[in-house]
Amino acid sequence: MSSLSPHLPTPGVIGGTGMDSPTSSGINFLPRSGQNHFKRQCHETLAEYFWKQPPSMRRTEELTYQLEKCGDVKKLFEIVTEPE
Repeated sequence: MSSLSPHLPTPGVIGGTGMDSPTSSGINFLPRSGQNHFKRQCHETLAEYFWKQPPSMRRTEELTYQLEKCGDVKKLFEIVTEPE
């Protein structure tokens, strides 16, 4: 199998589409090690952004989703029990 390695496609890369690197394919944009940490950080950042927005249906929907995904139970409870 090791003799075939140079000829096999890289996981997360779509060959022949002009997206021949993991960073441009969109499939493997986060490193495998620590991926959950980076995902959680992304959800935390989005939650912080929407927390600062004026009250709206979109804000409430996004906050509940983002807070659940980043695991911030305290703020999730706050937005669900006291929506503005």
